[in-house]
Amino acid sequence: MQQGNNQMMDPDKKVKERSAAYPGATIEDILEFVSPLRNSFRKTLFTREDVSAVLQRGSTIRRDIAAAVQYGLVDKTVGEGYRLTQLAEHILEPVSQEERLDNIVECFKRPKLYSDLIEKYKGQVLPPDEVLRVILTRQHDITSSAAPHAVEIFIQNANYAGLLNKQRVLMPPNSTELSVGTKEENDLVLVNTAGCATPYG
Repeated sequence: MQQGNNQMMDPDKKVKERSAAYPGATIEDILEFVSPLRNSFRKTLFTREDVSAVLQRGSTIRRDIAAAVQYGLVDKTVGEGYRLTQLAEHILEPVSQEERLDNIVECFKRPKLYSDLIEKYKGQVLPPDEVLRVILTRQHDITSSAAPHAVEIFIQNANYAGLLNKQRVLMPPNSTELSVGTKEENDLVLVNTAGCATPYG
């Protein structure tokens, strides 16, 4: 039998699923990751190798830089490197607490997955986590293995940005009722949940 291009694939060999992009770490964690880079790279380009040298670690740098790009905290220039953004500067060195908190909300809006979810569920009750995982898999090309982590990070970020109250209502980012703070403070945000729809589909 002729082999080569006509050779059948090994049925026992699994093809690795590739998930659509989603932040692999929280905004809070990525701000901690970006903060020490300002001293070395505030106005200059840097590479992953530069970051590894400054932070003296390498295990999660690829993931963290990718998340920083998705949140708008770092810009990537193909073939050149990365640069901290004005958004990062305004959060890490704000002129007021209000400016810092407004820009944290802006970070939350930046990832494509998040902007889609915000558009769909703003002002409404989020589905339970287990349902949200299925929605990410079916409608947003997140693999079934990645969906639990993607949902966990999304919920943590929504709480951190002050956009998710105790009733799991996802508040519109431009809401005048928005109050960003700790989870306990967020739970005190007054939101009229009566009649809120729950479109899990």
